Amino acid sequence: MQREGAAMSARTLVTGAGGFVGRHLAAALVRRGECVRGLDLAFDPPVPDIECQVGSVTDPDNVATALEGIDSVFHCAAIPQLWAPDPDAFERVNVDGTRIVMETARRSGATRVVHVSSFVTLMSARTAGQTVDETTMLQATDMLGAYPLSKFRSEHLALSHARDDFKVVATLPSAPVGPFDYHLTPPTKLLRDLVRSRIPATLKCRMNLIDVRALAEGLIAARETGRSGERYLLTGEDLSMQAFLAIVEEVSGVPMPRRNVPGPIAELAARIDERVVSRLTGRAPGALLTGVRLARTNIRFDNSRARTELGLELPPLQDALTDALEWMRAAGFLK
Repeated sequence: MQREGAAMSARTLVTGAGGFVGRHLAAALVRRGECVRGLDLAFDPPVPDIECQVGSVTDPDNVATALEGIDSVFHCAAIPQLWAPDPDAFERVNVDGTRIVMETARRSGATRVVHVSSFVTLMSARTAGQTVDETTMLQATDMLGAYPLSKFRSEHLALSHARDDFKVVATLPSAPVGPFDYHLTPPTKLLRDLVRSRIPATLKCRMNLIDVRALAEGLIAARETGRSGERYLLTGEDLSMQAFLAIVEEVSGVPMPRRNVPGPIAELAARIDERVVSRLTGRAPGALLTGVRLARTNIRFDNSRARTELGLELPPLQDALTDALEWMRAAGFLK
């Protein structure tokens, strides 16, 4: 990977720069000496040393303004949660927003786009228990919820724009962890609730997490050395839930749950919570049906393409979890 100090004269746009991944990516680009513009609904807290433009990727005028004078684009903006009160929001933001960004980027003269998709587009009942990589191809009907479907559709939409003079690379990160996740994406919520002893039992499954800072470097490498029209899995080490809990217990000093919830029971409980309780109360469900379905696939991920072609480097997961916990304590999320 290209490291700090490898400055570029062209301007770079990061959509979703106020979010978890976008915030770390923007910081990594600034450290390289790049001029970075961010587009997001809000920057709270502010992202240092970048030009912040408040707006939505679903607004063509906002996107056109953000793309003025831009050479390369990192499209991170999306609804990152596995559940939304309005399921149609995933289509509007994740799919229609990608369409607007891609079409406007081509018209504006940008030459390179890195689209941030997700490893969930490789997870289905058809691939359950298997080892998957970038050559694994699924259908829209295989997706296990509104969020995976929106990421699947946006990924294919983005890659359809790849041309000889318009480089498009799709990245499929696993669940990012680390500090400064102000919006509490699902992995951070899980870590917080485990350390607060709010989870009495867990689902016996396999997990894959990546240090958000390593992910940011992987995204930059995808722009620099990734092949146009290709996908790259930016994933960490495959872990059993038991192994993950052991690491969390080690770095936090908090005893982790020892009981397991059978998969069918977890899915039934999530279905009731999401489709009955949440509809009646309007609150977010405690158990996410999409999350349970994804976890039950027990998939392994082969990231050898990213390690070979992008130079993806993975620090110990303990470092990311330790830093995430220290930040959450300082920010008051563990009270």
